[in-house]
Amino acid sequence: MPYQPDFDLDLKTGEQGEALVKAGLTGTVEVKTDRRVSETGNLYIELWQFSEADRANKRPSGLSTTKAEFWATTTAKGTGFLIVKTDQLKALIKANRYTQTSQPIANSKTNGSVGVLVPLKDLLTEVGF
Repeated sequence: MPYQPDFDLDLKTGEQGEALVKAGLTGTVEVKTDRRVSETGNLYIELWQFSEADRANKRPSGLSTTKAEFWATTTAKGTGFLIVKTDQLKALIKANRYTQTSQPIANSKTNGSVGVLVPLKDLLTEVGF
């Protein structure tokens, strides 16, 4: 049956959405910026980091260690963001075999990292868009 507008049901859905946004704004949030998501269609989710070129000191980081209730990815332009419950993002990654990749530059200014590429369309489907 196609969607039929109903003020009472729409109001309840709207209130649920408002509560989620408020929780995301007041709860703990891990915030990352993905500079290439619009180019690749994938979110890079960091799971490990290392500071030695041979990765000998690879250790959990990012999504593997966050205690935040929500995970947010911002646009590089600073004009928007996507926020999801951290547990839901972890479950999505666990349920799929996403491509593992790395940001291999490790030097005195930054650590290298290893993560997965999560298709933005999968994340949007997971959260119900």
